[in-house]
Amino acid sequence: MERRCSHNFRFLVCSILLGSSSLTVIRADQPPPVVDDLSALVWITEEYEPYNFTQNGELTGLSVEIARLIWKEIGVAEKPVLLFPWARGYKMLETIPGTVLFATARTPERERLFKWVGPIATNRYALIGRAGETGPAASAGLPPGRRIAAVRRDVAENLVIKAGIAASLLSSVDSIDIAIRMLDQGRVDYVAYGERSFFTTASLLGLDPTRFQARMILSESSLYFAINHSVSDRIVLILQNAMDVVAQKPGFRQLQERYLR
Repeated sequence: MERRCSHNFRFLVCSILLGSSSLTVIRADQPPPVVDDLSALVWITEEYEPYNFTQNGELTGLSVEIARLIWKEIGVAEKPVLLFPWARGYKMLETIPGTVLFATARTPERERLFKWVGPIATNRYALIGRAGETGPAASAGLPPGRRIAAVRRDVAENLVIKAGIAASLLSSVDSIDIAIRMLDQGRVDYVAYGERSFFTTASLLGLDPTRFQARMILSESSLYFAINHSVSDRIVLILQNAMDVVAQKPGFRQLQERYLR
């Protein structure tokens, strides 16, 4: 199976099939191994502008830049990062020892599932529709009978499921690009997703972002580096301490202003 990679100096971005990788999947009846080596961590991300995304064949974004600063603070070389659709990356986070997935919303439902390093930024999740159309009142709950698209296993999908959307009205898709196209073409009435990322992605797709409008805020949570429980507390503490140092430096604020303006 061909693996296509693009190099950004020492920073490697690869898209690989889970079945073709040499990574070890944890079986449910096996105790997970303890990962106590920084070099053994597997870093995974997705296309999620402006936090992590490819531009001109290279990986960039707020969380990517913060990861680089963390590695520099620890004194290790930049690490390879695997680029996957969100649902696949999330499955790897659940099942593969040493996996780090970013940027991941830290929610009460996920709190005990992983270990956490952050925060990277605050993210707001919204129900987004076409501009000029009547939307739901902010306190009225999900609009009845309306079709909603969401990225599979994304926190916004979890929010609309928790709010009681009928299965027949929910379209779970592999990428936000698909969801935005569905909304633009009138195949769904709303998209549930991170508000900032939705509008940034719409622009990158060549669509006028003013054609869309956030109709209802679903939730707000912080984005973190989510870490598989196999990683030792010692390693997590090293990463968190580095994150704390990085967050106090002027460069951290400059990155936030650059990507979140």
